[in-house]
Amino acid sequence: MRLNLHGVVRAGHPLPGPARSDAARLVVWEDLALVVSARPADRDVTAHDATQHLLTLSALVRHGPVVPLRWGTVAADDESARTEVLRPLAHHLRAELDRLDGFVEAHVYLRFDEETALQAVADDPARPRSRGGSGLTDRIKAGEAIARSVVAWRQVRSDELLGPAMRCAEEVRALEEQEHLEERRALLVRREDVPTVQEMIGSIAVDGVDCRFVGPLPAFTFLRAVSKAPNDRGQESRWGW
Repeated sequence: MRLNLHGVVRAGHPLPGPARSDAARLVVWEDLALVVSARPADRDVTAHDATQHLLTLSALVRHGPVVPLRWGTVAADDESARTEVLRPLAHHLRAELDRLDGFVEAHVYLRFDEETALQAVADDPARPRSRGGSGLTDRIKAGEAIARSVVAWRQVRSDELLGPAMRCAEEVRALEEQEHLEERRALLVRREDVPTVQEMIGSIAVDGVDCRFVGPLPAFTFLRAVSKAPNDRGQESRWGW
């Protein structure tokens, strides 16, 4: 039976949920531990499994730093998990756990009403005006220019609305956008500040914008690239870390 690898924590990190045969457990090497769970070979992986991966990591991060691994990362057994993940990456993993200690990731989603956004763009005296034109190419260019103006307005407006919350964050990064009316940002915040930031987001009461807060989450967005100890640089894992 293969193992799902969820994330790396310090040895002794509390595990979420009741003890079950399929529950997460720790595979320990020195002061580090991989959080693993059984991956049965007799059934297909489902969306439920991916959801459980995130739920497990989100529960773990409430009790200390976690270096999350991408869903789908596996190992053949406990020993391969130790020798192919923990040992060759120990220098990097320890540094990440120290850096993330006390911090969690939170996501903020702002969705703007289209009419509100278009009106704001139309009222902006600094926006370049179209020269007109009735051809298809002219109309396409005009539509693209409006879309760019909406995105620029959305980003500036989001800065204004999220200013207090972003000032509480250690780092802020833009997440991949789904479409031009939605602003998605990740904040790296201290664990004890999560309720304060959530309250700030919840208090945004502005017509034409819906706000959503998600957290605490493991710090996927803020992980640093692998930096190995000099004597481990020739020890590449099968996952390319």
